[in-house]
Amino acid sequence: MKKILFILVLAFVLVACAPSSNQIETQQQELAVTSIVENQPIPDLGGYSFERQVVIETYVARNNTISTFSYLFTFDGRVVEICPSIGYPIPYSTQLTAPEKPTQGYSLTIPQSEPNGLYPPESAAALHQKPIKRGVRGSSNDKAA
Repeated sequence: MKKILFILVLAFVLVACAPSSNQIETQQQELAVTSIVENQPIPDLGGYSFERQVVIETYVARNNTISTFSYLFTFDGRVVEICPSIGYPIPYSTQLTAPEKPTQGYSLTIPQSEPNGLYPPESAAALHQKPIKRGVRGSSNDKAA
């Protein structure tokens, strides 16, 4: 009886110590990524990135009052109106505050704001734009109340 109990306990311990399929998969993925990074390291761009410079210049331009044009399209691609505007369009669901907040006692990551202090969405179906054409609803020059 003791021998059978010992064998059952030993079998249980061996099964409990075996890695799960998720752990094995994670280890395999980590090894694969490490191999890729070792064989194809991230390129040294020589301390300068053209794309980064374009993004920086765009943020600077967006922070200043700049004349732009708004193009309104129908769903079938026809242009409805082109009007002068001020600034760049802002995704409709952009928020002024972080959409998530840290939970007390947990180590959670929260989204960082963009350099302009906004929290843009990953995607948006609509945009805010400030038209300056008289008579366009929402325009700073619109006299209608």
